Amino acid sequence: MRIAFFVHGYLPWDKYGVPRYIERLANSLVKRGHKIVIISAGRWGLKRYEEINSNYKIYRSYGIVPARLSHFVLEIWSLFIYSLWSILKGPRIIKKEKIEVIHGHTFEWGGVQALLVSKITKRPCIITIHGSGLARNRLQEKFQRALLKYCDFIVCQRKEVLNKIISWGYDLDKVAILGGAAIDTEKYKPLSTKHNVFPVKITFIGRLEDFRGPELLLDAIPIIIQRTSNVIFQFVGDGPKKISLLKKVKELNIEKYVSFLGARNDIDKILMDSDIYVASSPYENFTSLALFEAMSAGLAIVATDVGETKKLLEKKETMLLAKPTPESIAEQLLKLIQNPSLRQKLGRNARDLIVEEYSLLKLTKDQENLYIKVFKNYFSCCSYRKSS
Repeated sequence: MRIAFFVHGYLPWDKYGVPRYIERLANSLVKRGHKIVIISAGRWGLKRYEEINSNYKIYRSYGIVPARLSHFVLEIWSLFIYSLWSILKGPRIIKKEKIEVIHGHTFEWGGVQALLVSKITKRPCIITIHGSGLARNRLQEKFQRALLKYCDFIVCQRKEVLNKIISWGYDLDKVAILGGAAIDTEKYKPLSTKHNVFPVKITFIGRLEDFRGPELLLDAIPIIIQRTSNVIFQFVGDGPKKISLLKKVKELNIEKYVSFLGARNDIDKILMDSDIYVASSPYENFTSLALFEAMSAGLAIVATDVGETKKLLEKKETMLLAKPTPESIAEQLLKLIQNPSLRQKLGRNARDLIVEEYSLLKLTKDQENLYIKVFKNYFSCCSYRKSS
């Protein structure tokens, strides 16, 4: 099939969860004989059009970025340019590439644009609501409810989101939970020659923002080093809290234990070189792609007991849960630091769960079946309407 993905942020300038998820799904679908076109926001210095191969192409909007804008205003400006460009140029791309199904990722940052273009070009539209990405206030909820009813299928990653959409009166046959992760289990795998050596390397990966909770882990470090100094902590990612976190490291006098690596493209290598992974969000960890990657890499995990994180422990013991407090996180980390055999056991169980239920191959096959179903339903309904 020929499928177009609409997503505002994409590689290489956006290196976080949704873009990496889409890249993996796109590559996997291409390997199975499908044609994928990515329609994303541009950035200065990036090509407007890029052909990875004959079945994998990227179109980018104008990378117009006015100087001296705050981070928030810059994001809104970028979204405006991307939305306008998508409506003006998107239909031409869809027709040129002979796209059969349009798939928007996230609501405002790809889903709305996909939906509008699908109505112009008369193509079926699927929107994936990544993570918890639904309304945060009444105005947003009205906007989302008004637009989603025109979508041909909605994919959710969380039961909470599914239940909300059903409560809005959405057709049960056109909404489902499908794949919270897309993990390449061959790329993200344990290092076969890893030995129990000190210092123990503890890793956090994610955007440096309140939602991901890097400060909770940072505040746990002084408690841990009072008990053991054989540890190092690395924070991978960038974001609005980076400056305040760097300042806090100095205030806590823990510079020799902590390093900030920035946004990276070699997450698989970083995980292979780590011993423990921490998912410290005070809100939700189940939406964190990096957590699933760490599990696939066979790392021992400490995760805060929030949202739907517990779902990852329903079948076997895959991690230690902590309250979203520095003291609880420190307590659970100390158990793993001091017990290599427990780290190995949890790592094996976590890896097994990802291979069985969250692999890229499983998600690709499920997504493939959905595209075929939506395509057939859409055009059979069109034929029925014409004949009527």
